[in-house]
Amino acid sequence: MYYLIGGSGAPNYGDELILLQWLRFLHEEVLPRQGGGPVVVDNNSVAGSTTLFGGRYPGVEFVSRFKRVHHDRNKGSFMANLVYGLGFFSQGHWRQHTELSEAVAKLRSARLVHLYGGGYINTLLSPQSAFLIGLLADAARSFKIPVAATGIGITPLQFADGEELAPLKQAIEAFSLFELRDVVGYNRLRQLTGDAPALLCGQDDAFLYPVVPQAGSAGLRRLHLSGYRAGNLFERADVQAWLQRYAPAFGETVYWECAPKLEQEIVEGLRQHLPELRVAGVDELLFRGPPAHPADHMLAMRYHPHMVAARLGVSGQYLAQSVYYEHKHGAVVHWGSRFKRLQGECGPPDTLDQPLAWRDAGWVALKQALARRLYGLA
Repeated sequence: MYYLIGGSGAPNYGDELILLQWLRFLHEEVLPRQGGGPVVVDNNSVAGSTTLFGGRYPGVEFVSRFKRVHHDRNKGSFMANLVYGLGFFSQGHWRQHTELSEAVAKLRSARLVHLYGGGYINTLLSPQSAFLIGLLADAARSFKIPVAATGIGITPLQFADGEELAPLKQAIEAFSLFELRDVVGYNRLRQLTGDAPALLCGQDDAFLYPVVPQAGSAGLRRLHLSGYRAGNLFERADVQAWLQRYAPAFGETVYWECAPKLEQEIVEGLRQHLPELRVAGVDELLFRGPPAHPADHMLAMRYHPHMVAARLGVSGQYLAQSVYYEHKHGAVVHWGSRFKRLQGECGPPDTLDQPLAWRDAGWVALKQALARRLYGLA
């Protein structure tokens, strides 16, 4: 039995893309070679995950057990939550949660407990998520089971002067693998914990498989838009003027709706200026593929749309609206994106006809090799 824990379920395109990669890998490679076996995915929403993936992966049980404990811990610092996780089993904290009995039994029998990737563990936005690191570390030591983390985006990671950091080092050392998806996070965790053997500088979990463009979408040059509610780029007067000037030159303008519950106002605002705007939702982007090709252009606030489009050779501009997003977009540039950072006014769209010389095949090969080692296939 495999027990996966992660940040998907909202839905949010990037998190669902990561989960899709691992479900596909388990379905196509792990389970046929390991004699089948149950898979439990513990994330933010049973209903959301079942709607997206239940029909495609009927053997997967979606729950929200340990993730629900994480959600309930909305107070306290990153370190306080991590320490609580470190005593969750060994100090009997879990007994305060009577609904966890079945989940604990499954965890104890797991061949692997896998904390899959995303940027949901940091001191800025979700310090309560540190509980998950402590939880897995305590499970490894209490139940003698292997635990691993892949594709984790852990920055920003800031602590007060003099704050005790030994629990963080203790937790990381309990993992058989703790992969950071970017060099900033890797260097920061090394600085805080020393050279723990588990630490690995790797890639985002979305690199587990190549990006395949949507069938039938070739032959039309598109402008792609990806927004975020905070600091909405598309409310800026200069960006609205840019859209009025350049959008008509494209055959279609597509908005990547990554978080439908949060982006409705963005879409409504854009349609005031772009009445022909087409919205590509999470389901389309995941299961039909992105309608993107090398001649296209994107204005991106979100990280995974930037990454996925860039992997297909798209050019564009990105806005890093916080330190959190500086690290995210910076990682995509490191991997080979030809997007330019948006500073000041938007420049004209690129007219490059040659696809990006992206090392995508190399990144995918590295990620697949790691996945096979992790699940005992190598």
